[in-house]
Amino acid sequence: MLGGKTEKHVLQASTSGTSQSNKHANCVTNERTHKKIHQDSINFCYTENKNGNCMEEGGTLMIRTILIVDDQPEIVELLSLYLEKENYRILEAFDGREALQIIQTENIDLMLVDLMMPYINGYQLIKKVRQDLHIPIIIISAKNDDNDKILGLGLGADDFIPKPFNPLEVIARVQAQLRRSYSYKQEAAPTSESLQLKVGDIILDESSFSAIKGDTTITLTKIEYRILELLMSSPGRVYTKQQIFERAWDDYYLGGEEDNTINVHISKLREKLEENPKQPNYIKTIRGLGYKFDNPK
Repeated sequence: MLGGKTEKHVLQASTSGTSQSNKHANCVTNERTHKKIHQDSINFCYTENKNGNCMEEGGTLMIRTILIVDDQPEIVELLSLYLEKENYRILEAFDGREALQIIQTENIDLMLVDLMMPYINGYQLIKKVRQDLHIPIIIISAKNDDNDKILGLGLGADDFIPKPFNPLEVIARVQAQLRRSYSYKQEAAPTSESLQLKVGDIILDESSFSAIKGDTTITLTKIEYRILELLMSSPGRVYTKQQIFERAWDDYYLGGEEDNTINVHISKLREKLEENPKQPNYIKTIRGLGYKFDNPK
């Protein structure tokens, strides 16, 4: 388990167990500059490997770009070392201000973000990024109280990893987020026919991945869309937290942290849909069971 002030001998020992199974060494780009490179959209990839990188027709590997944002150089170096061995292209920033400059000139597929940083902290950075981008964001921080996690997830982060951390767990979570991001973009690809799901005065629009209430279009994150799609697919049916988590996050439900994560996203949905989020008319809590979507009469 690593994090905080990492000494050199710990760094060296920790890298001995890194997976060497991926043999596409010629695809690794060890760039540490902010030089712009061409990177095509992944929307039209034909296949996808275990890392979330995808293959074009003909076998060309399209490398995903990960931005690491942390004010501790040893943490950035450690994460870069592990992720580069998995054939990701790594960009580095040591504060939120530098990260925003990079985002303006680079196509980023995923961000790893610390919370305690100078100039612009992690919370402020996530909020700014979410105004324009829907890329996966994973928080890696020593601020791991429940309130810190809830605030970070509420601002738009997709996952939270506390310090100290296991680099192999970080790799696994990065791969999972990239796979979900790829699936989401495939789902969002334009189709010849726009599909809508309507319950009462709420319309869920698949073509734009948004909700429509009256004359108002409501922007949804990919997780919010998946939760709402599940609940609206069978109005009045109660869905357990396990069912919601496994549908929206496409991952195993273990309880605990997953419950908190679901609660945060349900609260955000209520803020967007309800006249009074504290007395919801649409998304109802069924205590001890889960949630359901009601059609107010």
